[in-house]
Amino acid sequence: MKDFIFTIDVESFSFETNNYDDKVIHRLENDAMPKLLSLLHKFEIKATFFYTASYLKISKDSFFEVINQGHEIASHGWDHTECYDKMSLNEQVNFLKKSKDTVEELANKKIYSFRAPFLRINFDTIKALEITGFKIDSSVASKRFDFMFTTGALKKLALLSAPSGSYIPSRHNPYKNGNSDILEVPVSAYIWSLTGTHLRISEYPTKLLAMYLISQKKINPQVFLLHPNELLAFTKKKTFRRGNIFQDNIRHWIKMKDLGGEAITKLESFIEGIKNDVKFNSLYNYYKLQKSE
Repeated sequence: MKDFIFTIDVESFSFETNNYDDKVIHRLENDAMPKLLSLLHKFEIKATFFYTASYLKISKDSFFEVINQGHEIASHGWDHTECYDKMSLNEQVNFLKKSKDTVEELANKKIYSFRAPFLRINFDTIKALEITGFKIDSSVASKRFDFMFTTGALKKLALLSAPSGSYIPSRHNPYKNGNSDILEVPVSAYIWSLTGTHLRISEYPTKLLAMYLISQKKINPQVFLLHPNELLAFTKKKTFRRGNIFQDNIRHWIKMKDLGGEAITKLESFIEGIKNDVKFNSLYNYYKLQKSE
């Protein structure tokens, strides 16, 4: 049976303003996170939660509840504004260490998994992860293509040639096989991707992609990416302008689709559709299984 890993990126992004807003954290803690944890509990799913350290400086309630319910805690960097693809090796090491130390101190245990904000990494990131004691990265979305709808789109063209399924990346190129000490576990994609955004845009191709990938013997595990703020209802207000018609208008309009209750309904339906064909796992548990084989 194929492994299926739900990964949750916890950050303070507001769909209303198209920007980061610490005021959203209160709503996440009191609305979205309880609903998400309840849904995962219903299906006996142990997920991986990537927290930004800056989020935890404001609120820690959901963090401790995630731990209490047996989910994996992981690092999403210090703040979601970080662009690792623009950083030197030393800069990445400093940010990774700072965020890892903060999360580990709060969790009172080691963490091993990392995902870069915006999935933006460069040829130094794998080395930086090794230096700072990480074991798993999930910053690659193999075969995914978002055109100009995503930050750092041109640099992400390398995703199209990255291996599908988990692999050991090169220390010098995260998109190629190598002999580093890191296990790369990509977000599942084939142009379209297994994400909350794509599920909200259109259920059918997302479910179809999941079943196709599950049927492929050589592609394991399947990784779904979700943001808890997708489970909040927003209304479009004055938005932060980025000077890019794709991100200011088209992408923002798409991301506003079926938030809140509709997103929860679609997510529950998606899980119902795959639950008998997969084994739900966390990233670190999957890593331990690979090491034991």
